[in-house]
Amino acid sequence: MAGSGAKNFLNYAECTVKTQDDILPFIPESTGYSLLKFLEATDKSVFNDQFTEESMWNEFARLQIFDQHMILERKARGPDLNRNVVIDKDDFNKMQEEIVKKTEEVEELSTRLSRFASNQLTEGNPNIADLSDAHRPTKVGEMFGQLYDDEWSEAFEALKPPQEGEEEEDEVCVDVLMTLQKIVMKAFEYCSKEVESQMKRLEKDIAVAVEIKIQEKKDETEAKEPSPESAKGDNKEGRPENADQAKDQSTMQEGGGDGKGEKQAEEGMKGQVNQRLKHYVEKQAKEMIKGLASFSSKNAADVFVSEQLPTIIQGEKCNEKRVIAYSKKCIELCWYMSVQDPPMILVALADGDKMNTEQYSYHYRKGKVVELCLWPALFLHTGGPLVAKGHALPKEKGK
Repeated sequence: MAGSGAKNFLNYAECTVKTQDDILPFIPESTGYSLLKFLEATDKSVFNDQFTEESMWNEFARLQIFDQHMILERKARGPDLNRNVVIDKDDFNKMQEEIVKKTEEVEELSTRLSRFASNQLTEGNPNIADLSDAHRPTKVGEMFGQLYDDEWSEAFEALKPPQEGEEEEDEVCVDVLMTLQKIVMKAFEYCSKEVESQMKRLEKDIAVAVEIKIQEKKDETEAKEPSPESAKGDNKEGRPENADQAKDQSTMQEGGGDGKGEKQAEEGMKGQVNQRLKHYVEKQAKEMIKGLASFSSKNAADVFVSEQLPTIIQGEKCNEKRVIAYSKKCIELCWYMSVQDPPMILVALADGDKMNTEQYSYHYRKGKVVELCLWPALFLHTGGPLVAKGHALPKEKGK
């Protein structure tokens, strides 16, 4: 504050306050109370008799009046333009709205950029998992192992022939094991073919839709271009009407005169566009197939149970609830395997193969040669790392 102005105001700040209670009306709300409490608790003897208690409270009230005068002076002077900017309230509100809008746009663009970068990393690269995908390969592997522990065991009990007498409860039941293995491998084969078929149909439909748009745009462009006859106007002899037209005709003659050069350039450009569109179409088809997997797998499971399962199991056992539940779960997981990019793969050892304990666990007994692979091993992709171990029944020793 200015020194001269402060002194002038201080000269006019007079009051007749004698006690602490008289000073309260001079203290503005929310200010001055802390100082008041400080003075109240202060030992008056520290002033060395320079102030009496009455004069001290009077001086404090005078300073409070002075402060109020200074506040009024600042309000009358207006804001300091060296430190503040005065704008219209409506303009200020518009600026605030614009800031909010721009902030939202930046956040949206950041999200899109992050999503794009994530897609670039995960597209066609099974080694980088999308953690937001509930059916990523590692999760599918866990569910595949759970399928063997739960639904497979229930289906085995449903298909196992009834025991007679004191027959051992832990009978191998090779026929049942082979039947359950056929179901899961048949389900994987069925899903692989169906997903591939759907992918081709989708790519074709998307490509057709894009080509239609390109053709429509091309037709509109051709409709706007004037025909050679209209371009000539009333010049029946076809002579150029000006220098620019003569130059254009000369250029056309150098290019062949019949438009072959333009046609070749157009075809080349169309080829480049189609090449870019091909990658786009494939990507969109893969994303669509994967996004609809939860619905497609259920439909595929119903079709498999009604059409394929009777070819594997005949008789009443085909309609057994536990067998149907096992078959549907096989289709669901095999469908998720097939929609991965690249697709996951199931591998089952054949009769007579050497037992591979790194990829398969023993079933019922140990041995070096496989009699039956009752549960296939799951791999991330063809030639890729192991995701879930399989189970194999070795041959008995001496056989």
